[in-house]
Amino acid sequence: MATPSCERERGRGKNKTYWNDEEGEALVNVLQELACDPLWKVDGGFKNGYMIEVHKRLVQRLPNFDKEVIPHIDSRIKYLKNKYNPLSEMLMQSGCQWDDVEHKLNCEKQWYDDWCKTHKNASGLWNFKFPYLQKLDLVWGRDRATGLKAEDISQACEDISNNKNVFLCSSDSEGEEESNAQGSPNSSTTITSKK
Repeated sequence: MATPSCERERGRGKNKTYWNDEEGEALVNVLQELACDPLWKVDGGFKNGYMIEVHKRLVQRLPNFDKEVIPHIDSRIKYLKNKYNPLSEMLMQSGCQWDDVEHKLNCEKQWYDDWCKTHKNASGLWNFKFPYLQKLDLVWGRDRATGLKAEDISQACEDISNNKNVFLCSSDSEGEEESNAQGSPNSSTTITSKK
C-alpha cells in the first residue's frame, strides 16, 4: 500500500533539496532586487510575504525552478543569513580581512580560534568559501551598519540612480554649453539642469 503524498516522512533532513550554483546566484540577485525596492524593504528586513515574491521572481528567471517557499527558500535564506552575519561581524574586527579572490576569511588561525571561543555561530567558517558576501551586504548590511556613514539601502540605490542621471545630464549639458558658446559670442554660458 503506497503512502499518500501528505503522509510523507517529515523531520530534519527528510525533505532535503540541494541548491546548485545557478539557483543560489539567482536567489541572491532576487534578494538584492527586493532590497532596492521600497515596496519590499523596510528597516530591519523585508515586508511580510516577501518570500512569495522571491519565489515568483525565481520562477521567472529559472523556468525549471521546482523548490517551494516553505521549506526550501525559507531554509536557504536562513542558511545565507547564518553565514553572512558572523562573517560580517568578524570583518568589523581588526586582524580579519576578506579575500576577494578566494571569497573567504583572511586571518590568522589563532585569531579565528580565539574568536570562536566567544562566538559559537562563527565555528565552521575557517576556509569556508562564500561568494555572496559583498552582494548580501546590500541586502542585510544596513541592518548591521552603525556610525556616521551608515546609509539606508533604498537611499543608496536612489543615490546610484541619481549619479547615473547626473552623469548623463552633465555630458548632455556640456554639449549644450559648447553650442551656446559657439552660437553667440556675447551670450553668457549658463547651464540649465535637466531632470
